[in-house]
Amino acid sequence: MEDKRRAVKDILHFSVSTWVNFVLGFLSTFILTRVFMPDVLGTINLFYSTITAFLYVVCLGLNSGFVRFFNETPNNEPTSLFLFKLLSISIIFAILLGVISFAFFADNLVEFFLDRRGRALLICIFLGVIDQVIFRFLNLSLRMRMDIRKFNIQAILINIVTRLSVLLGAIIDSSSAEWAIYMNTLSMTILVVYCLFWQRREWLPPKINFSYSGYRTVFLFSVFSVLGSLAVHINTLASQIVLKNYLGTYAVGIFTSAAIFSSVLAALQGGFSNYWSAYMYANYKDKTKFDWIQEVHDIITYACIIIIAMFFSFRSVIYLFIGKDFRASKEFFSLILLYPLLMFVTETTQYGLSIKNKAHLITLISIIAFGVNIITGIILVPSVGIAGMAWGNAISGITAYVLLTILGQRYFSSIPNITRSILGICIIVGLSLSAYFFKSDVPIISSSIIAVAIASFIYKNTVKKIITIGSQFIKRIRI
Repeated sequence: MEDKRRAVKDILHFSVSTWVNFVLGFLSTFILTRVFMPDVLGTINLFYSTITAFLYVVCLGLNSGFVRFFNETPNNEPTSLFLFKLLSISIIFAILLGVISFAFFADNLVEFFLDRRGRALLICIFLGVIDQVIFRFLNLSLRMRMDIRKFNIQAILINIVTRLSVLLGAIIDSSSAEWAIYMNTLSMTILVVYCLFWQRREWLPPKINFSYSGYRTVFLFSVFSVLGSLAVHINTLASQIVLKNYLGTYAVGIFTSAAIFSSVLAALQGGFSNYWSAYMYANYKDKTKFDWIQEVHDIITYACIIIIAMFFSFRSVIYLFIGKDFRASKEFFSLILLYPLLMFVTETTQYGLSIKNKAHLITLISIIAFGVNIITGIILVPSVGIAGMAWGNAISGITAYVLLTILGQRYFSSIPNITRSILGICIIVGLSLSAYFFKSDVPIISSSIIAVAIASFIYKNTVKKIITIGSQFIKRIRI
């Protein structure tokens, strides 16, 4: 029980920044959807998505390698040296890619990704990529060291600067996306310099060497990871590009306005994943932890059912906080939520693939899910509109969950009862579909109540455990 209380405590601590960032995101969405028109905000979101996609290109999977081998560094090197070497490779590659792109493809790349022209925007993209690479590795280092205080401070600082810089751009010129992009790039570059100095002990070793002897396993794992990580994040960008090409950046703005709801799931998943990845890699060999690892799967699945039931029941109230020009996403936001929701549950089912170094299977599954998303979107968007891309997201999420879970469980069993798990996922999918097909609130609220009642019966033992752990945790706080 002590281990469970500690897990809850660590997850809550790691969730501090994600919940603060959710509040900041909610407030900024309330403002930005009233300051910007959908086409302008669509371009800004395309900029963010482009940076994220390029981030995972230039990382070369080394970010995954850093997490996997943090506790087993090559030649038992200090983790600061390990981080320095991997970060150096990613930054050098980002600079080379940026120089080549600027010299030969500048206008075409900017037009393809942002539906704009101008080499200044390409410079902003690659400066943003380098900033995010540095933030990514520094963030991972804090996470793996379980330095919760610095982890939360860094994450909150990044989010505050991101939001304020875009608002500053809106003050200068709300009719143009360029100023928001310029202000964001400048602000983030200043912040990354500060973080490099503040966390210099994380990445600057006492003695620097560039010998990569013994790194073969790290590089192989990273290479097989890169396409998987890239495919997951390109999924988001590709969805927006398909919409841009068929319906314009106005549609992108409406589609991405539903991201405010995904950010809630990101807040929950972020806090959980930040703790759980480190916990799994440190304890998967410990047989005394096995029962707890299995219990967590049921807890997360049941929690997800409760979360989406609340989301769908209060969707009309929530949408009052979004600008009128963006409220068309209300019709399909439940489909957009399905992908991150299932990926949240997958955090408890897929680790067998990483533990057994089967990164190539994760890559293959990510590519399959990516293909399903894009093909579905291309087929449905011309006839269904923006909702067609939401269907692509939903179907690709189901595909990824099924494949990752089946193969992940083959190498490490973390599901205590397969039938119960399947029923839980069916309830999640069923709720998302009902929220799409039912247009009025009464049938949606009714179906949510019924779904929660059924889930509570199926997961009755899990409910008891949640109550027990929660009460013990609260008593401990009071003491």
